[in-house]
Amino acid sequence: MTQRRHLFVGGGTAFGEAVLGLRIADELAARGDEIVVLTQEGMSLLTEGRPFRTEFFSPAAHKRDVDALILRVAAAHKADSIVLVDATVVFSWLKEQGSDATFTRKAPAPVIGLDAWDARETGLVWDVAGTERTQSKHSLDVKLRLVPVPFAHVKRQAGHYNALPAPPTLTPEERDDVRADLGLERDDRLLLLTSARWQHLGLLPDAGRRLATNLPALIDTLLERVGPKVRVVHVGPEPYSMPSLKERYTWLAQRTPTRFAKLLASADLLLTFNFSATTIQSAIAAGLPILYGMSSYAGRCDEIVARLPSPPTGALRAWLERTAPIFPFRVWPIGLHRFLTPLATSNAYTSAMGTAEVLEEHSFVEALRRHLFDEPTRRALRERQAAYRDQVSALPRAADIVDRYLGS
Repeated sequence: MTQRRHLFVGGGTAFGEAVLGLRIADELAARGDEIVVLTQEGMSLLTEGRPFRTEFFSPAAHKRDVDALILRVAAAHKADSIVLVDATVVFSWLKEQGSDATFTRKAPAPVIGLDAWDARETGLVWDVAGTERTQSKHSLDVKLRLVPVPFAHVKRQAGHYNALPAPPTLTPEERDDVRADLGLERDDRLLLLTSARWQHLGLLPDAGRRLATNLPALIDTLLERVGPKVRVVHVGPEPYSMPSLKERYTWLAQRTPTRFAKLLASADLLLTFNFSATTIQSAIAAGLPILYGMSSYAGRCDEIVARLPSPPTGALRAWLERTAPIFPFRVWPIGLHRFLTPLATSNAYTSAMGTAEVLEEHSFVEALRRHLFDEPTRRALRERQAAYRDQVSALPRAADIVDRYLGS
């Protein structure tokens, strides 16, 4: 097969979409294709060490002409395809910049859109911090789509592909070394917590900013209740304040993919508050138990208290008084509860992780305890993950679909 050249265009600062896109690029590069990446400088940690040609740019320097920049770079490199990572994010970003969202009609090569949330099923209206935001309709103009499973339903449908990464390889001795370097005793449990830059940004309405600021404090008190043998390692752009955990909380700056894979393989549980975190994909591939925290509650403090299954502790009530009014979320701190309901309904993906309502504090703490210490719970979850991996592995890889799209 003749070597092809693909231009991958990253929009915004979303690490998750970038990880998905670069995994596709890795597959294509492994087949002998050449990869060019056009993205913002904040993504350099992900492109580092990959054999790709990377061009960084500043959005401030290209206001209103990002569309022209994409076309210019595609033409200069004689790209055989332009891959948008992902289509919704790129077109939302073009909309914010005031650029021409119809640029794909003038593209010198086929345009392929990564569709991380299966937009044809979820739609374009995002519920964000109690408000609604409609994404650019032009993202649906991209007919050639790559829909990752996870997160979409397992379907043999055009564009749906197996997005599970290869499991990390770590010997027992290497795992012991990682845990020892983190100060763990032999019977400690390592809980991995991750966050991304967009979860720290103050670009949300007031309710979103309060939730972004305050949720780590609530998680701190809940984790402390699980017991003294729990050690928390948080990988993200900024540390959280977790005074209850004290020295049992460790913050690490964002890792390269290789270093992060070693840490993941050394953990006992992944705790996430993001339904579509790429870390969940990695944990499923590795057979690492996952607990996903979400919230279906909305309203003011007294309204939420009235709906809780049991009276809140003083700590939770005080937290609600500081944070409410709040909104439901499947992706903290944005929300997207209603938007992601189609993907969360009757989806085998949800069987591969435990799920708990964060504000139902007693149940949440018990779920943490079970997923960390109860071997029957952990074994049953691993068995469900294995069954889910079998379903997903029947789907084509993204590179196979790209080959089909380009007639190779």
